[in-house]
Amino acid sequence: MESWLDLSVPVVTGMPVYPGDPEVEVSRALRVAEHGVNVLRLHMGSQSGTHVDAPYHVDEAWPTLDDLPLDRFAGSAVVADVRGLPARAPITPDLLSPALGLLRPGSILLLATGWSRYWGTEDYLAHPWLTPEAAETVVAAGVLTVGIVSPSVDGSAGAAF
Repeated sequence: MESWLDLSVPVVTGMPVYPGDPEVEVSRALRVAEHGVNVLRLHMGSQSGTHVDAPYHVDEAWPTLDDLPLDRFAGSAVVADVRGLPARAPITPDLLSPALGLLRPGSILLLATGWSRYWGTEDYLAHPWLTPEAAETVVAAGVLTVGIVSPSVDGSAGAAF
């Protein structure tokens, strides 16, 4: 791999969380002047900010995050540009076909929805979502991991998983 690109958002007090998830709070626990070290106290849910949805997140019989190999989350990536979709629009196999043609088995698929512009607003939960047929197409293509700028690859705000 030639370079790394950090796609994460900063973890800060009051950052957006999925409705019902624990709020994020970052506070100082120790200071160099008093304790010889700087340490922050974190209160947050496991699904806060930039995170990986382990299979366990939706089924207790499936693997937890620490059961998954790290190499599943690093490597070459292909970007599927699906920007311009309206709120709650499905991402279908047809929309992914240009990117899927560039994939090699073992690649990472990044879905560019443009939805980051809604970060911190209620509209963020109205993001485009991956249809079951598109998910099956992605798996069949040998994709290791899918990245998306939204709370989930599924629909949010009352949508069925």
